[in-house]
Amino acid sequence: MMLVYNVNLGTVLDKYAPQKRLCVTVRPNTQWYNNNIAKAKLCRRQLERKWRVTKLEIQMYVTQRQIVQSLIKEAKSLHHSSQVEECGKDAKQLFKVVNKLLNRNKASPLPEHQSCRDLANQFSQYFVNKILNIRANLPVIKLNQDMFDVAPSLCSFHPVTLSEVESVIMKSPNKSCELDPLPTHFVKKILPAIVHIVNASIESGVIPQVLKTAVIRPTLKKPNLDKESIQNYRPISNLSFLSKVLERLVFSCLLMYMQEKNLLDKHQSAYRPHHSAETLLTNLTDHILKQMDDGNITAAVLLDMSSAFDTVEHDILIQRLQSVGIRGLALYWFKSYLSNRSQCVRVNEVTSDPTILTCGVLQGSVGGPLLFLCISNLLVKNFVNTILVITVMRMTFNCLFHFPHLPIPFLAQSQDLNLVLMMLKCGWKVMA
Repeated sequence: MMLVYNVNLGTVLDKYAPQKRLCVTVRPNTQWYNNNIAKAKLCRRQLERKWRVTKLEIQMYVTQRQIVQSLIKEAKSLHHSSQVEECGKDAKQLFKVVNKLLNRNKASPLPEHQSCRDLANQFSQYFVNKILNIRANLPVIKLNQDMFDVAPSLCSFHPVTLSEVESVIMKSPNKSCELDPLPTHFVKKILPAIVHIVNASIESGVIPQVLKTAVIRPTLKKPNLDKESIQNYRPISNLSFLSKVLERLVFSCLLMYMQEKNLLDKHQSAYRPHHSAETLLTNLTDHILKQMDDGNITAAVLLDMSSAFDTVEHDILIQRLQSVGIRGLALYWFKSYLSNRSQCVRVNEVTSDPTILTCGVLQGSVGGPLLFLCISNLLVKNFVNTILVITVMRMTFNCLFHFPHLPIPFLAQSQDLNLVLMMLKCGWKVMA
């Protein structure tokens, strides 16, 4: 079905809108420009010409130039202020506006290279070897088996309706990937075909192989890092639009199920609706102040994990899904989702040889963060002493340990801290 979808849409696109190379002049998007500025600039130009011819009345030209500059400054200020106000409480949209104003949306630089294909293969080999090296040094630890006590209750997903698919698609941005046969704004107009493909996947418990391919764009981690070192790049996955639609529909059901069963830790402040860094900091500050009032010592431990998303074990993840009540066709769908995934690195217009992923969840995917939470909750359920896990946000654990009137060195003797360090050292290679 997916083969017919891709081939037919690609054929139609090639017939009615064949690829052509055009020279396009990129002009700045000046939405703040208005008629008053245009009229003032016209007047300034007339006065400038008059001054250049007569060498008289220069003060009138200078005054008009200052007026134009003032109008432009005022128009920009009003426009940018209105953009910020329109964001309201939407932090994601606010960051987009700020990044655009600060010109942070430029393409990531690449190392100097003679061949794009050689560089793409070099990146691909580095990303694969990095994970293999981490996994090769991971020990295996044994945790408590009674992680959750949830009876099998999610055995299948209900078929989606046209209105559900339309709601998801219309909220999605018009971003396209090299894997899409058509630009996204055209795909949004063939809803019945998308509904049929999504329901076929849900009812069979199988994801088409073409939807399990990702294109990697190497991105420099920080602007001030050396661009010539491939160790300073992180893999950013781009998936086809249809695969993201399928993931949003399925994983929204999974998230709803986990919320109804209270399977997410109450202090989890990332990858959840209505939870953010703001809720994390509010909870953290409140908890520290309460402990200070009780006369306790509070020690904060911030732990960062290397390649946490990429080192998640698929077998253990499937066990976690089973332990929270996922069974039958639903579990079979997740097995299909994780198996036989492939990726290739793209440099400019050239792609590397494809590689098969044997572990990890994609950071650029819709469902990756939620599956990551299924693993991270392993840590929370095994604590035995007083410890508060505030969040697992962007692969960083923030933990609070409370000791009544004990010096900080006693923190090293905490059973919970030793468990945290061991699990993070093991990179999630954990057996229940």
